[in-house]
Order: sequence, then C-alpha cells, then structure tokens
Amino acid sequence: MTRRRRRARGTRGGSWNVLWWLLLAAPALAAPPLHAQTVRGRVLSSPDDRPIPQAGVNVVDSLGAVLRSGLTSTDGVFRIELGGIDGPIYLQAQALGFLTFFDGPIPLQAAEPVDLVVRLQPRPFSLDSLTVSVERQSVWLEYTGFYDREAMGSGHHIDREWITSRRPWARTLADLLRTIPGVSVDNVGGVRLRGMSRIGMTGMAECPYSVFLDGAMVVSPNFPDDRWAVSLIRPEDVDGVEVYRRPVEVPVQYSGSGGCGVILIWSRR
Repeated sequence: MTRRRRRARGTRGGSWNVLWWLLLAAPALAAPPLHAQTVRGRVLSSPDDRPIPQAGVNVVDSLGAVLRSGLTSTDGVFRIELGGIDGPIYLQAQALGFLTFFDGPIPLQAAEPVDLVVRLQPRPFSLDSLTVSVERQSVWLEYTGFYDREAMGSGHHIDREWITSRRPWARTLADLLRTIPGVSVDNVGGVRLRGMSRIGMTGMAECPYSVFLDGAMVVSPNFPDDRWAVSLIRPEDVDGVEVYRRPVEVPVQYSGSGGCGVILIWSRR
C-alpha cells in the first residue's frame, strides 16, 4: 500500500515537471517575432517598367494608418524594416503622375525578407490651354536695382531689348540718347539735359549732370566732358541706361553727386 502511494506521488510530480518544461520552452518553440522582417522591392511604371525615383512607399494597417514609410532610390528600390509590427499589413505606393497603388495583406514569413515588385499606372490628366508670357530680364540689371527704379516711374529707362529693337544701328551712346525726352545731342555728340534751372528757378534751362558707369562716377558737373557719349562705351556693350533730368527724380544713392540730373549706364556682364 505504501509503495503504490509513492508511485502515484512520483507520477504526479513527473507530470508537473513536464508541464513546467513546456511552459519555459514555449517562447523558444514559437515562431520568431516579426521585428526581424523586411519588406523590399522596386517601384516601376507600367507598362514600360521604368524605375520611379522618389516614390512614397507606406506600410499600413487594415484601417489605413501608416506604420512605416520610405522613398525609392534613383533605381526605384525601397527597403522598409517592420520591427515591432503585429497583425496584417498592407502596402501603399504613390508618385506624382501615377495612380496610388494599394495591395495586401502582405504574406509574412518570420525572419525572411519579402521581395515585391510594384507597378504604378500613369494617371491620365488633361490641361486647359495656357498662354504663358515671359519677360526677359537681365540678372545684372536686376541686381543693380534697374527694374525696381523703373517700376517707380521716375526717370527714363532703356534696356538691352530696347537697344537692339529700336537702335540696332547705333554706333555711340549719343545715338541711343537722341530719342529720350528732355535730352538733346548736338552734331558732335555733346549731350545736354533740359531740366529746372538751379539758379532762380525761372524756367527750363540746361541741367548740369553726372554720369555713372556701373555705379562709379565718370563725369561730374564740376568737370564736364562733352565727348563722353561718343567715347565712353559702345552701345553693343551696354545693358541698360537710366536718365534722370531733375533733382526730384534722382535716386537717393546718387543725389549727392552734384548737379540737377544723373545718367546711369550699366555695361553688359
């Protein structure tokens, strides 16, 4: 009787040992977690199979929430690590000019990468007819403030386009200046500005002026040069000209040069 009890107790104890062993071994026997999983592949355009760079690739759940995201390389290649994701997942891909791709659930095999090829269909679209007008502007004149001063409406401005269309035959600066209102040019190329006289303010009279080439004064009222307009620079080397005939018109940065008018010349760069 005593021996039977001992055997029963031994058998019972052995069952508990097996059960504890199974509980402890369960994590080792279970499938590896998905955090080692990788989804990789290429995004191509359909039907020509051209790689699509900078396409957005998202891993989403069944409700469409983005779990992981990435961009394709110049070869259309993407790689997304899935560490810590549980449950079914889906793949979404999109690129400018293509319809959005959505597929899934993605079949996952623990610790094994999933290789995919995603083909995006071009998005058809139509455009209304457009009329585009582009105004050519000189970077140099933009930098010098030529266009800003022109927009203010003071003075008289001529640019390279005006020179080539209105005075393609001009051989000297004097030839360019002949058509500007308030400017007179004599037979030898001497330039005069007609402005308000500084003495007496009684009416229109000759206006002493300064000349600046690319921002540097080359002619001053104190040392006039009647021949500058035929010797200073050739018209084909001029990008723009500004003429201000009265003190009120002169830009503030040139107002201290003396005289009542200013001529600004900008060479081509």
